[in-house]
Amino acid sequence: MYKIQFLFFISVFYVFSIRSQEITLKGTVKDSLQNPLTYANVIAKPKDISKNMQFAITDNKGYYRLLFKKGDTITISISYLGYKPIDYQFTANADATKNFVLIQSEEQLGEIIIEMPVTVRGDTTTYKTDKFIDGSERKLKNRT
Repeated sequence: MYKIQFLFFISVFYVFSIRSQEITLKGTVKDSLQNPLTYANVIAKPKDISKNMQFAITDNKGYYRLLFKKGDTITISISYLGYKPIDYQFTANADATKNFVLIQSEEQLGEIIIEMPVTVRGDTTTYKTDKFIDGSERKLKNRT
C-alpha cells in the first residue's frame, strides 16, 4: 500500500516539475480597428540557433498560443498579408499574454497590363508572333 502511494506522489511530482519548465505565451493578433486577423503567422525564432523554430497560426478570433522552455530568449515575428510585420523580443521566465496590433501597409502593387498574344474571334485565331520571339528559336535548317 505504501509503495503505491509513494509511486503516486513521485509521478505527480515528476509531472508538475516538467510542467513548471514550460512557459506559455498567448494572446491575440488584431488590426488597428480591433478586428481579429484570422490565419496570421506567428513565428518564434530562438536566439540559440541549435533550438528549433516554432510557429502558430491565429484562429478565427485572432488567438495564438506558443510553448517555450523556461529561460529561452525568443524573437516573435508576426506577419499578415497587407500589414506591416512586427518583431517582439520575449524571454520565457513566466507565462505571459501579449496582444499585437498590426498596421496596414501603405505599399501597393502597381497596375499590371496583360496583352494576350493569341486572339480568337469566331472561327479566326490571330497570333502576335513578335510576342513569341526570345532569341532562342531554331530554324528548320538548323537541325542539330
